[in-house]
Amino acid sequence: MVSPFYDWFTTFLEEKEVDMSLPLNAHVQVGDVCQFICNTTPEEQTKIKHTLVMIDFKNGDVYHFFRHLAQALTPEAVEQMHNRMMSL
Repeated sequence: MVSPFYDWFTTFLEEKEVDMSLPLNAHVQVGDVCQFICNTTPEEQTKIKHTLVMIDFKNGDVYHFFRHLAQALTPEAVEQMHNRMMSL
């Protein structure tokens, strides 16, 4: 079952025409950050949604927020996520 957050988030990304392949740093792309967002806790998703809504309301740059989140992702964590996705 798809969560309400996932529905909202994917719609948001489509409407904003977010480029999932855009690199945020040496080892993380926007799509990686979005995947981690989808896999986080409902509480964290609520905070992320609130932040994205505020950024959008102020005509801010969502990529800046994604770059901020990417700083917390290690190359190992991204590789593990990719490996999990490949095994599905």
